[in-house]
Amino acid sequence: MGLEEKRKTKEIQDGILKTTSDKVKEVVGVAIPIEVDWATFSTVAGLEGLQHNGLTSLIQAIEEIAKDNLGKDALKESLKKVVFKNKPGNDDPKATFENGVLTNESSFDYGSYAGYGMMSSVLSAKL
Repeated sequence: MGLEEKRKTKEIQDGILKTTSDKVKEVVGVAIPIEVDWATFSTVAGLEGLQHNGLTSLIQAIEEIAKDNLGKDALKESLKKVVFKNKPGNDDPKATFENGVLTNESSFDYGSYAGYGMMSSVLSAKL
């Protein structure tokens, strides 16, 4: 990982990830840990994809589900953690929700990602 990748990683870790976590807590009413498998992100493009297509999409999905108390309560009870993994070159992005963990495995480097629609659908189906 070069200097630019390290800078982008630090920007996400120190600012954007905290902002996203804070927004999720504001919408749902409880803190939900967001983990990133940093070892799978090695390019600025992948990190920017995580920022714009992963974290932003997560907020949109959470807001869509939590638009009423029924959705908020379901998220509070069921969603325990969110995990993002980069799968470079993967043309089959997926979001899964098992045992309270929403996992987004996408090719953030190449724009093939599980966006808010997919995350929202996967969550809604199992809440």
